[in-house]
Amino acid sequence: MIHIYRGILKHLNKNCPSSKGENSMVAYVREQFRNEAGSSSKREMAYDYWKLVTDLSERKRLHALDGGAENVLSAREMSRRSAARAGLQLPQEYKDNLK
Repeated sequence: MIHIYRGILKHLNKNCPSSKGENSMVAYVREQFRNEAGSSSKREMAYDYWKLVTDLSERKRLHALDGGAENVLSAREMSRRSAARAGLQLPQEYKDNLK
């Protein structure tokens, strides 16, 4: 349960900065976790929120990697990344140094 609490706080501190030091959303989440720590419905809701936040951030990261990659990356680099997604590695290029 503590990893969910820490994940939510990390997300709030990163994406909802406050100018006065203490974020009101962070204070609210802390208060809710302290007051309703034993409530199963609150735990389920916190887990669902945490999972949503992590999945959306991963989707955003992957979308940024794929969006416009063909315009920025070389064909070799795109092939390397595609192979890495499948758990493979491209073979090394042979260079003849006998000249």
